Amino acid sequence: MHFNNLRLGSTAVRYLAALGMPAIAALVRAALDPVFGDNLPFSLMFLGVVITAWWAGRGPAMLVLLVGGAVTRWLEIAPRHTLTGVDPAARSLALAYLVAGVATL
Repeated sequence: MHFNNLRLGSTAVRYLAALGMPAIAALVRAALDPVFGDNLPFSLMFLGVVITAWWAGRGPAMLVLLVGGAVTRWLEIAPRHTLTGVDPAARSLALAYLVAGVATL
């Protein structure tokens, strides 16, 4: 079986399908929140970026990188459910996630 046959066809379909990846990663991360707590907030989202880059291409993966960063900030980094008031350590994690994500693409 060739993995290239698993790629999606049209550009619109690839981008729309990629928008599901942050949701899936966020749901899995929420289920694992009792295990991880505040540690490794971007780990599953980064995995989603890598999978999307392989499956749908660079553009959709960049979308996952940006949307996933905002979703992770909103749901996983204290204080949760806000985009403001982030401590310097959380900013460093977000920057490392963005740099690693861009470098992966």
